[in-house]
Amino acid sequence: MNEPDDGARAGVIAATNPWPGLAAAISAATIVGITYGGVVPLLSLNLEHLGVDAVWNGLMGAMPSAAMICLSAFIPLIVTRLGAARAVYASTALASVILLLFPVVTYVPAWFVLRFLMTLGIGLPWIVSETWINALAPAEKRGTVMGFMARCSASGFRPDRS
Repeated sequence: MNEPDDGARAGVIAATNPWPGLAAAISAATIVGITYGGVVPLLSLNLEHLGVDAVWNGLMGAMPSAAMICLSAFIPLIVTRLGAARAVYASTALASVILLLFPVVTYVPAWFVLRFLMTLGIGLPWIVSETWINALAPAEKRGTVMGFMARCSASGFRPDRS
């Protein structure tokens, strides 16, 4: 009798108990939300401190959305080539390195490139985690699970309480 491969075995485990995988995916989405919610205002404050005009600061704030529109078509290719886990690890490492470059790079136009690239680092885990949640969530609880994930990922976005 042939033994099932690890992928098939993992699929059976996920089908019988999807909750550990859902917890991991929701955790990833939460981390992305907190990171994005913290980085956007921090970079805007840094640009303001550097005396950058509000228009350029606003354009910088729009960069992640523009970058996601450009990069989202390539995410399935990246995940197919690297595998979901490796793609998430690589993109997280990319985002971490880029985040460390912001204080070192003083040429503000270069920040547009950094923000563009950082979007891949933050966006890929977000898309993979949402896909993972959709695949693992039991059909009768999918809406509840997606709502919980959205709430968790939105935890990084909070109104100004000044």
